[in-house]
Order: sequence, then C-alpha cells, then structure tokens
Amino acid sequence: MSASARPASDAAAATAARQLQEQLRLLHALRAEARLQPGFETGYVRFVRALRERLHPRGVHDVRTVAHPDGLTFQVNLGDRLGCDVYYGYVEERFEAGLFADVLPLGGTMVDVGANFGYHAVHCARAVGPSGAVHAFEPDPIAYELLAANVEANGLTGTIRTHEAAVADHDGEVQFYVAEEAAFSSMTATGRSATRDVLTIPARSLDSFAAEHGITRIDGLKIDVEGHEAAVLHGAAGLLARSPDPLLMLEISVKNLSDSARVALLAALEALYTAGFGGLMPDLNAEGGMRAVDSAAAATALTSANLFLLRPGGSMSERLRAAVARRLLGPHALDAQPASEPVAGGEQRPVVHLFTGLDPDLVTAALRDKADAEERAAKLSHTVLRQGEQIALMRADREALRSDIRKLSGTPFGLAFRIVRRVSRSLMPTRKRPS
Repeated sequence: MSASARPASDAAAATAARQLQEQLRLLHALRAEARLQPGFETGYVRFVRALRERLHPRGVHDVRTVAHPDGLTFQVNLGDRLGCDVYYGYVEERFEAGLFADVLPLGGTMVDVGANFGYHAVHCARAVGPSGAVHAFEPDPIAYELLAANVEANGLTGTIRTHEAAVADHDGEVQFYVAEEAAFSSMTATGRSATRDVLTIPARSLDSFAAEHGITRIDGLKIDVEGHEAAVLHGAAGLLARSPDPLLMLEISVKNLSDSARVALLAALEALYTAGFGGLMPDLNAEGGMRAVDSAAAATALTSANLFLLRPGGSMSERLRAAVARRLLGPHALDAQPASEPVAGGEQRPVVHLFTGLDPDLVTAALRDKADAEERAAKLSHTVLRQGEQIALMRADREALRSDIRKLSGTPFGLAFRIVRRVSRSLMPTRKRPS
C-alpha cells in the first residue's frame, strides 16, 4: 500500500469504528426494553456482545473514561464486560446502586465488599458526604488500580478508604483467582472468565477490621464476591449485631454458587433472618415496586438478583420504600457520554426517552432474575435436546449391532460362538441360594 493510500485507509477505519460505537450505544440503550420481551433478551445480549467484541475483545486491557450526567466520572476497562457495559451507557445495577446510595444518611458509614472499579463506592461516598466514610475492598489488582483512580478523579480521597484485600470469615491469607475480566475474579475459579493468575493475598474479617479501626456500627454493607457471600456475612456477624438499622445489598447468582456455597449461604442468611432481618427485591408487579423475600430458602432460590436485607419497621426500611416510590413516578433518561470522545462540532448528544412513566433501570433490576432464569431454561432445553439426539444415535447403533449379530448367527463363526458361550456357562460354579 502506498504512503498516500494508508492515511485514507486509516481514516476510513476510524470512521467505521466511530459508527459502530454509535450503533452500540443505541443497542445498549435498548437493552432494558429488550428485557421486557419474553425469551428475547438472551439472544439480543449475545448479538450485542459479539458485535462489541469486534472492537473491544475480552481480556484486552483498554482503559477509557466515562462521564455520567450526575457529574461523576469513571475509568473503566473495555476488556471487562462490566466496564464495557458502563462505557456504552448500560449499568446492570444502576437502579440498586442509586437506591442504596439514596437511603444512606449523611455522615454514615458504608462498606463495599467487591468494589471493582468503584461504581457503588463513589456514589455512596457522595451520599454520606465528607463527614461520612466508605471502606472499599477490592483484591483484583487491575480493578483496584481503577478504583483508586476513580476515587481521586471524583475528589473523594477524604471519604473513601480503599483496601487491596479480600474479605472473608477470618484474618490471614487466601488464594485469589485473577480472571481476565475483573468482574469474575474470586477466591475460587468461577469459570465465567479465563483465569489470568492465582495470587496469595491478605484477607480480613469485617469484625476484626472494625475493631482495628474503631468502627462500632455501619449503615450500609454491599457484597458482591462471586459466590463467597457466606464467608463475608459470617465474618461480619458481630458488626451487624451492633448496627441498629443497617441496609445490606447482597448479589445472589446461581452461576456463582456451588452446592457447598449454596448450603453455606443458606446458613448465613438463616442467621440474619433469625436476627430479625427481612429481604426485599425489585418487582414490577408488587405494590410499591418491591417484593418481600420472606425466608433464607426463598433468597437462595433466586436465579440472579440483588437482595436487600434490613430490619422491617426501621427508618432505613421507610427511606428505602420512599426512594422506590420516587422512582416509580416518571421516566429516566439513559445516557453516558465518554469524556474522551466529545460529540463532533460541540453539539450535545440527544437524550432518547425509551419509556413513558416507567424507569428503565427499575425494569432492568426487576426482570434480571426472570431473564437469567429464562436463559438457564433455554440452556437446559438445549442440553436436553442434545442428550435426546445422543440417545437416538445410541439406539440406532444398538439396533445396527443386533442386526449384525443376527446375520452372524447363521455362519460358522456364529455357531462356534454359541458353543463357546454354552461351554463357559456350564463351567461356571452354580451359586447356592441362601437358606
């Protein structure tokens, strides 16, 4: 290629990439609407992610800055599907994150376990204000680097204390499986993203950490640790018992729970329910937009959801329900403008209202468990279909073998085979029946 042709080719490639990015923004904005269509979202998400990975392959480190309409900015890694979602304006947990931050009191104390790049921690820090405190734990090295950068970029170094450690039920060290995508790094290999490295890292229990730092109570605890929620809860039992009115937000995903992890989580949640906590989750059909999850068994049976746990009748419960009611009043715009890529000509990006009278973030939260259940059902149906096909092939092979045996029975080989089988049976010792 000539030197003059190369710049034209590069310019054409850059234009095509920008066009694809604009298409991806629109497709991500329609994700909430896709979730309303039964059986449609799974294929839609696969299509969007396949298209997106042409530009941003999984596991390839590519940090960009995203500016949100609320004035906060975040550095995200486009090689991580969570970071890439945020970059294109889709935040799976935006409703829950906003709800959680809304009910935290000024001057309150919040703990974020599994902070990733800091989306929850930054919003909560702004809610509790300079007189409050947020302790954000993130053991994945790449995610922790982004977390620290986002704390500084948003001017929250005085409010958020970052800790590059795992949270467990004891102090010491644990093995940590660093995934290609930080959202799936954990103390066990989740299998949802390739393992990049296995590290030995420090671990703290929240009870021990609180005693060391003079924390007598907390107002909020968010846990997202890919299947190790039970250990976090066991290690925070004393702190939660001392906290008069805390709000917990716990990610439950069947994809992350082995049989032993599910049993451990059930026991940890039963202890909380016995201590007077109750569960709530977003539900479009429930009065007030929230449905009660009335037992630990019901909680662990969820396919995929963020479960809110609190003591019913307290001020936190009242604030939570009031915050949900405010979100039920009108539509909310979906928009996230990359700070590093301003719109050409200085024009403002148009905001498209996809819903009237319905918050798309509430739709996303309320139907997340349903969508994941449908995806699991689709995968199970596919597995059953393939097993049926394999059984049919085995039956066909068996019939073919029987046909071959029948053909051989009239040959000298078949006759010899029958004689040998009779002789061998006659030589076998006869088993005595028990008297």
